[in-house]
Amino acid sequence: MSQPDTRTTTQQRGISVTLRRPDFKYDADVPRMWHSGGAAVTAFWNALSIGAPLLEAEFIKDAARLEGELQSEDQIRELRSFIRQEGAHANLHRRFNDLLVEWGYPIDACEAPVRRALKLLSHTSSTFRCATALSGEHFIGEIGDIVLGRPEVLETVGDSRVTRLWLWHSYEEVEHKAALFDAFTAVHGTGVRAYLYRVTGLGTAIVVLSVTIPITVTRLLHHDDKAGDVREWIRLGRYLFGTQGALRKRSRAIVQFLRPGFQPWDYLDNSALLAERRGDLIDPNWEVPDTRPRPQDAT
Repeated sequence: MSQPDTRTTTQQRGISVTLRRPDFKYDADVPRMWHSGGAAVTAFWNALSIGAPLLEAEFIKDAARLEGELQSEDQIRELRSFIRQEGAHANLHRRFNDLLVEWGYPIDACEAPVRRALKLLSHTSSTFRCATALSGEHFIGEIGDIVLGRPEVLETVGDSRVTRLWLWHSYEEVEHKAALFDAFTAVHGTGVRAYLYRVTGLGTAIVVLSVTIPITVTRLLHHDDKAGDVREWIRLGRYLFGTQGALRKRSRAIVQFLRPGFQPWDYLDNSALLAERRGDLIDPNWEVPDTRPRPQDAT
């Protein structure tokens, strides 16, 4: 009698969620307007970086809450690797954000809307917060797919260090895009209750991102005396939603997520994209082996 396949959906595609610690460093010679798209496009990516440590920390908490309820050793180990990756992302973005502080940007004020949103969410149930987090992971995974599949969206001005940060981050977001979703499904199932949590979590994630990102971009541009420059906003609009816009036709990610049978890898199997970009983006020296005991050995 054959044994049941206990591998996660990520492992079934030959992908192993792996901790990596690249040694990216940033100093004052990084161009302040580092993206070729201009001030507003640069501010958009800087806004994502500012929010990253706060959101990643929340994702870590949500994953940790699920871990104790998982039964599968494979899922437990993958979720632990997810947590470690998210911690590495937060640390590397803090390093870049320190450069923004050196440039004089009001990071505390920029973080405030995200902090307020997370404080409001702290009054909801653990299940709802997990559903919101996995929805956020879905959007971040979409951005990761865009960055990996369309390198032109991250064209830089004379310095590739910021691009390397986002390429590495994007690679890992695609790599672990199903980890939190599968853990949530393993704990809460696929019934009506879990689906309703997932849908309301998606709506919450959309509201949070739709409010906090524009506020942060505006504050960053205001600091550069460009918040009132209509041309910059037009450039950003074209960059995101124009004919060749980075987010054009990505509404399907929302539509597909609303399907009761949605699963991240079934919706978009970009495992081939990971294999294609791995040699260019991932230094094997960054990888940190997981030497911790298997879950049953730690009990």
